[in-house]
Order: sequence, then structure tokens, then C-alpha cells
Amino acid sequence: MVKSEPTPTTSNPTPAPQGASPAQENPTPAVVPTHEPSTAPVVSDDLALHGMLSSQLRARASGGAHDVDAYGLLALDVGTLGKDSVTGHFLGRMSWDVDGRGNDESKQKFGGLQDIDGNAVVLDLYEASAQIEKPFGAPVLLRVGRQTDYLTPELAHYDGVRVETEPIGKDKLVAGVYGGVPVRIYAGTSIQNQLAGVFAEAQPWTGGRVRGDWMYVHQSEDTNDFRNDLLGLSLWQQLGTHTTVDAGYTRLDQKDRDVRLRATWDDGDGDLTVQAGWYRLLEAQAAFADEFDPFFTTLLEHQPFDQYRLLVSKVLTSHLHVDVGGDVRRLDSSGDESQFNHDYERGYTTLVVSGLTSFDLALSLTADYWNSSDRDIQTWGLDLTWEPNHDWRLSVGSSYALYKYDLAQDTERDNVRVWYTRVHRQMGPAWTLDGAFEYDDEDVDDYTQLLAGATWRF
Repeated sequence: MVKSEPTPTTSNPTPAPQGASPAQENPTPAVVPTHEPSTAPVVSDDLALHGMLSSQLRARASGGAHDVDAYGLLALDVGTLGKDSVTGHFLGRMSWDVDGRGNDESKQKFGGLQDIDGNAVVLDLYEASAQIEKPFGAPVLLRVGRQTDYLTPELAHYDGVRVETEPIGKDKLVAGVYGGVPVRIYAGTSIQNQLAGVFAEAQPWTGGRVRGDWMYVHQSEDTNDFRNDLLGLSLWQQLGTHTTVDAGYTRLDQKDRDVRLRATWDDGDGDLTVQAGWYRLLEAQAAFADEFDPFFTTLLEHQPFDQYRLLVSKVLTSHLHVDVGGDVRRLDSSGDESQFNHDYERGYTTLVVSGLTSFDLALSLTADYWNSSDRDIQTWGLDLTWEPNHDWRLSVGSSYALYKYDLAQDTERDNVRVWYTRVHRQMGPAWTLDGAFEYDDEDVDDYTQLLAGATWRF
């Protein structure tokens, strides 16, 4: 089991959060013209500081293996977009291997990226940038430093410069360019590598938005010298008042890579939502620069496949809610099936009953059906949550996964049943405390995990 790294989050409002649905993305920062353009940046006297400081202690065990780690994450924003012409953003993390790497079994099961250099304390700098609105009076937004762009076809994490125009004309055209050195947190960031890109986005018709991207990455390694470019096209369209459609296409090194399509419909009252999606990988994915295939060294070639998804969510009564959905994954050739390359079908139904008894309990029950080439499984999941007031939330439950991937250790864990209990405590407007205990029961090994954390938002 890999030493999985907690995903850093950021409070920087400029990019949309990773994983946000295209319909919710706001690709252009809000710029509020409160004065005539100036040749010098303006910073208010009462420069605001806001962000988040969180800490977490994690203890894990399996057989004779054990591991205890502590993490501290700081996200800090200086200034306010639209008010201050110059703002800053910082995101960093400290990791501490409390009990050392342990015996050979501990290293094998819990070794991770933080152990590469053998140091007990590791400092990771994810973002540190300054943003300037209308530098020297130009109608653009300039960002300099270590930064992440979540709206590019693949995540762009680099040390460099990004320039974006204000919306132009009735089509609200926004164009931009960026470039620098791609960040390699664990492999070492090197000026021998380069990343660059351009993009343009517009709203040329009612309810529609289009975006085009071109990314180029040069990654120099001891055995390989990658020079890859990626073209991405995206479309979002509102159809009437209830339907949203989004689509995307990418082309990697002059070969079609993938295409996706998704449609979402709701009844306008929040009682019924239907979402359908399709994704197709058009070409086998081999070795490219890390931005375009970060897991090749463990997954090896990813074979072409289609994946279909359907979700129907319905509020039946004020205390009853049901979700019905499923996934179907099909390889182009059944002979390509291997570890990490599977055909399967999954169907599920989740029933949520809230407001149970005077204790304000909520019960979630899930029935799952999994079918792959070598197994046919019916299983279940449940979650019981108690919220006695706005400050406390306690949950117990169980979930199941037919395949659980450990990408860093190049393993695939099968038939994993997870049992958990979680507690969340709101300590006033700024502080929260969280704790959890998880037990993973799988075919080969069992794992236990204990988490305790605190978060301060300011």
C-alpha cells in the first residue's frame, strides 16, 4: 500500500478547483475597474491576509508493518482580487516521518514519494506567486512565480509567467500565454525542462463557451528526451434552462488522443437530475512527458477503451433521496486486458433516508453490481451519520471496491471492503477538528488507518 499523499488545496480564487465541472468553471479572474489605469500597482493600506493552516497525524498498520506520519499544510492569500492591484498566493506543506521507515515490510507497504531522499522532514513548495492587475496600465492580468493552471487540457504546474487579457468585445474573448520550467516536486525541478502554452476562450453565441489550448513540454532525462505538444478543444453549451452539454477533444503529438462528451439535465427545482457521459481513449498511451502521462512507469501502456456513465438523482420526499447509476468500460480488444486495463460493468443504487428519529440520523444504503471478465459480484455499502447540531457530525459505514489501485507501488488490490468511523467537530467559525479510523479487508492483506487533524481558517 503506497504512502498516499494528502492532496494540497488552495484558496486562490483565480483558477477553478481541480475536478470542478466545466459548467461551474470561471476561467477568467474577476477584474473590477474602480479607477483609471495607472502606471504603478495599487495596494490598499489594509492588505488582507486570509487562508488556511491544517495539520494531520496519520498512523497505519498491516501485519508486521507500521507507519506514522504528520503533515502541516499552509495556504495563504495576500490581498483581495478586484481591490488590490497586487496580490500574492502561497501553498506549501511540511511532512514528518515520525517513526522512521521501519522494517523491510513497512518500507514495502508504506514507502512513498516522501521517502525518496531519506529525510525525516520534507518541505514541499506547491505554489508561490504574485498577481498584478493591469501592470503599467495594460488591460491584462500578470502572474509570476510558482503556479498551477487547472484549466489547461492537462494540469500545468510550473515556475514562470502567465499573462491573460481582460474580456474583449461582445464575445468576451480572453486570450493568454504562459511559460516556464515545469515543477517536479520529487524528481527535481530543472531549467533543462521547459513548458509553454497559449489559449483563447470566448462566448460567441448565447449560452455557449468555447476554449482552445496548445501546450508544449520539453522534458530532458538521462535516457529520454521528450518534446511533446498537446492540442485541446472544449465546448460548453446551455440548452434552454435545464440542460448543459460539455465536450472535449485532445490531440497529442499529431495523433488523436481522446474525446469526451457529457450532458446534464435538471428539472429546475432540484428534485431530479440526470447526467450521462462518454469518454474514449483513441490511441494507446505510451511514454510522454510527465504532464501528459505521469503514471506510465507504473501503468505502462494504457490501451484504447470506451467508458459510459449514467446517473439519475431523485428527491422522493423531504426525507428520502435515491441515486441510480452505472459505468461500462470496454477495451477495443479483449486481448488487451491486463492489470490496470479492464473491461467491466458496474451498476449501483443508493438510497438516502434523513431525519430518522429524534436523533436526526441519516442512513445511506448502496447496492452494487460489478461484472468483469473473471468475476461477477453483488455487494453493498452503508453510511449512518448523526448530526446532533451544526457543530458535530459522526459517521460509521462501509464501502466496497472491486479494484483499488496503488499507482506508486505498481499493484492492484482486489475485492477491498472498507469499514470506517469518522468524526467532525466545528470549533467556532475558524477551527475544525477531524478524526477517522479505517479498516481495509482485502484478498491478500488487511490494513488499518487512524487519522487525526485540525484546520484553522483565517
